[in-house]
Amino acid sequence: MTEVQTRPTKPVGAEVTLARVINTQRLSRGFQRITVVGIGDVLDRTFAAMGFDQWLRLFFPVRPGAEPVVAYGGIDGWYQRWLALEETERATIRNYTVRATRRTDVGWEIDIDFVVHVSASGEVDGVAAQ
Repeated sequence: MTEVQTRPTKPVGAEVTLARVINTQRLSRGFQRITVVGIGDVLDRTFAAMGFDQWLRLFFPVRPGAEPVVAYGGIDGWYQRWLALEETERATIRNYTVRATRRTDVGWEIDIDFVVHVSASGEVDGVAAQ
């Protein structure tokens, strides 16, 4: 008798990869939805939709418009590789909950909802603001 898997499990592997924003949508005054797709085939090879409460790490560049300086490669040892990077250049890391995922003919699309932080001066503020 075969047991049916009723709950998603932790993925076997993960890999740091680049993603591209393909859509943004203001959901309310305080929420913004960002949709990303992988660049190259890494996301398609390593990502598995796991349902509610799935999360991921995003790496933000220290300067808007720059590519984030991250420790590319497999999940094992990524944090030590990241710490070894020049502190003034390495990407800032934040964890986010995945809102939704869709498998399309060109790969995975991932929706991530961001809280919009507004400073006292009325400017949008925070690591992900740019």
